[in-house]
Amino acid sequence: MLILLLFSSDILYYENPEKNKYAKAFQLHWPSKYIAQKFGLSQQNASFYWFEKLFNTWKEPNHPRHSQWERTLKRGYACRFVYYCIRFFEILLCISIIATVVQEVAFKKFQIEFFQSNIGLKWKISFIILIALLYIFIRVTNRTSPGKLTGVWRRYAEINKMHIQWIEDNIESLEELKDSSQADT
Repeated sequence: MLILLLFSSDILYYENPEKNKYAKAFQLHWPSKYIAQKFGLSQQNASFYWFEKLFNTWKEPNHPRHSQWERTLKRGYACRFVYYCIRFFEILLCISIIATVVQEVAFKKFQIEFFQSNIGLKWKISFIILIALLYIFIRVTNRTSPGKLTGVWRRYAEINKMHIQWIEDNIESLEELKDSSQADT
């Protein structure tokens, strides 16, 4: 899984939300989408203003919104972690089932000793059940249904809704947005 995390692109950020329900949940309440809608900007320009003029300026430790910047990053990384755990358990579950079936059939049906294992079938099935339960637990506690977000998706949406509310309360025009890094409140 570490290799997957190190060498994969940011699926939740770049994936088409219509094709991936996790990307949809991640992108649902982006402040840049709100900025694009409010000021009639392209998503690319709105992302630039959101990140370069607002959000990235909050990273300074003495900035009044620094703690919100930190929470946003932590919640975004939690979403990514849960997403990759779900994918990891899906793959592990499939591989475990296939390997167990192949091993049992190859040894019992064809007496191929290369596939023989010292681990009994009960332990293999117990492992598969454990993986399935972990997978189900993660999925149930982190639902991506737009109206009923739970777990990491809900927490990420909450922090982004706070950003949107801040923008609504503090940025009234595109000119203010362009100058917002100097006039932050």
